[in-house]
Amino acid sequence: MSLIDRIIQIVKDNGMSGKKFGEIIGLSKSPLTDWKNGKSKPTLDQIIKICEYFSVSSDEILFGDKEKAHLSAEERSLLDGFKKLDKQEQQIVIGKIAEMLYNKKMEESSEKLSPKVLWNLLADSDNKNSVVTKNDD
Repeated sequence: MSLIDRIIQIVKDNGMSGKKFGEIIGLSKSPLTDWKNGKSKPTLDQIIKICEYFSVSSDEILFGDKEKAHLSAEERSLLDGFKKLDKQEQQIVIGKIAEMLYNKKMEESSEKLSPKVLWNLLADSDNKNSVVTKNDD
């Protein structure tokens, strides 16, 4: 994938219009078609603006490293907020994410169990007599 293809992909992945992209890099219209057709090339200043705006590294955009690692606007916003937290707060966020992922996994696996098995697992021990056994329908 060429530099221009990587830039076009980043713009497309972020749902941005060509005109808006042109404004971001300091042009009144989109340069993407001209770049794609070889009529012009992005300047170093434009590449720097692209890297800064889309939170991609120059290695990624110039050489294709971590080609799929560019972030959506929402992901960039989350990452920027995370970076503003101190180390302790970051660890709390990481812990909460781990907890949410664990709960999601448990929820997904519980959906695979029959209602009877779930009832047996979740039934209060005082009400064990009212639990339907596996042999009952």
